[in-house]
Amino acid sequence: MSLSIADTIFLCGSLIGLGGAFIYLGIALYIAYTKMDMMLACFKNSPYIMIRAPILNGGPWGRLFVLREIVGVLQVPGLYIPDGDVCPADIDQFPKQLKARLIMLQRVGGYFAWELILLCIVFRIDWASMKPLRLGIALLAMAAIPVWIGLCLRVASTQTNFIVMHFKNSSAIKARTKFNSGGRFAKLVFIVALSVIVACSVLFVRRGTLDAAELETLPRQLKVKLSALFVLMVVIVVSFILLYVFRP
Repeated sequence: MSLSIADTIFLCGSLIGLGGAFIYLGIALYIAYTKMDMMLACFKNSPYIMIRAPILNGGPWGRLFVLREIVGVLQVPGLYIPDGDVCPADIDQFPKQLKARLIMLQRVGGYFAWELILLCIVFRIDWASMKPLRLGIALLAMAAIPVWIGLCLRVASTQTNFIVMHFKNSSAIKARTKFNSGGRFAKLVFIVALSVIVACSVLFVRRGTLDAAELETLPRQLKVKLSALFVLMVVIVVSFILLYVFRP
């Protein structure tokens, strides 16, 4: 039986993704079993890590879980340091070479995971059998996702510091400012939360977690951008829900 070009691409991509995933798991398990004691010794003053140390008794998956938590702290220390969950000195004394390897390993593993997800979406859906309207909505919703993410990151890179300084008396925003010190995903989470707060400002003002005066003095252009991001997010989510619910 001959394979079509699409089947060949899907097969090769799947083999690369699965092979990369197994290699990632192998390297992660090797580090989790050979370097774990040393890593825990580095985080002896960090409650966030030490409270999870007993999970190591859960076997390979327990070690992978603890390793993932350690990598998360190394990647985005700003999420944990403000609350006192992680000691800055512990991160400073962590071996820099091992830190770089762990972060790179985490990124590579994420790339393989996203590759497999994308392959399943693109090649395992019977696009040809879709009706034109349904196909158009699906393609537009999928195309809107990277556009929305790009716009969120753009706002995060240009406006986050101003927003943090502007909302000094709004606990709803101050409680989420720690995400600003994280990586791209953390900044994306911060902007998403901020867009929800601005778009649904009435609810937060009534609860007393958003200062009405600060919201009123927020530049109109920035307010429109955040509201537009919220609307676009809602449209994307609703589109996928409708596509799932109203399946032929």
